[in-house]
Amino acid sequence: MRFQVNAIFAIHTRQGLVFGCAREIDGDRMMFQVPSPLTPGELLDWRMQLIGRPEMVIGALRVEAQREAPEGEHPLFEGRVVAMSEQNR
Repeated sequence: MRFQVNAIFAIHTRQGLVFGCAREIDGDRMMFQVPSPLTPGELLDWRMQLIGRPEMVIGALRVEAQREAPEGEHPLFEGRVVAMSEQNR
């Protein structure tokens, strides 16, 4: 099931901790925007804070592809969740 979201999103990259936003969740796939270059196949730890909720979701994802973002916005990436704690599912 596909959900449009607007959530605070953070990933740990080679450059350090990078903040952006999650845009869409569809099963184990996630669309997100971050101001950092990422490479398809890259495995990253992530966390997401849903706006207006106290819970934080934590896991790992593999970058699948970079998608076209609207002009003037940060790059848009598609990732597949490869690990998530039971309490976050």
